Amino acid sequence: MMQMHMNTLHLLVSFVHISILVSCMLIIDGHNLIGACYDIKLSDKNAKDKLITKLKEFQHINNNKIILVFDGKGFGEFEVSHEDKIEIRYPTKNQTADDVIKNLIKKHVGDQSVKIVSSDNQIIKEAKYHKLTSIKSQDFLLEFNKRIIKSNQPQIDVDDWLNYYDNMK
Repeated sequence: MMQMHMNTLHLLVSFVHISILVSCMLIIDGHNLIGACYDIKLSDKNAKDKLITKLKEFQHINNNKIILVFDGKGFGEFEVSHEDKIEIRYPTKNQTADDVIKNLIKKHVGDQSVKIVSSDNQIIKEAKYHKLTSIKSQDFLLEFNKRIIKSNQPQIDVDDWLNYYDNMK
């Protein structure tokens, strides 16, 4: 009986994660997400580019707008990749990426179409305070991988099945 409840709970959690990421804008803590990736290391000089490539694939599947925030270069300017709806932002000289994310959170108070991706407790707390949904980086990556795998599976439609069964007769 307990196992059935656990399976139901797992299914419900999976459903919630799937519905959370549909038709929304994602504000992503870039270095935090890289730190959660098994295949990208923070020490890799190409880590940002590798993450952007992965997110472009995810964005293509889900059609989410993505704001990706990194510490480092840029000094207040932000780059926009229009074809993929990925906006890459860097903080001003006296800010951190966390400051930029917190400002974006304040700009979107209560907007249920905006989701924050970070495992940073301060960012999660700020999102909750401003009535936004946050998704831990590890949970986002699990959902990300599920969607990539699902999108790579061949799609079989009803006509294919009907033809298959007709041919078996």
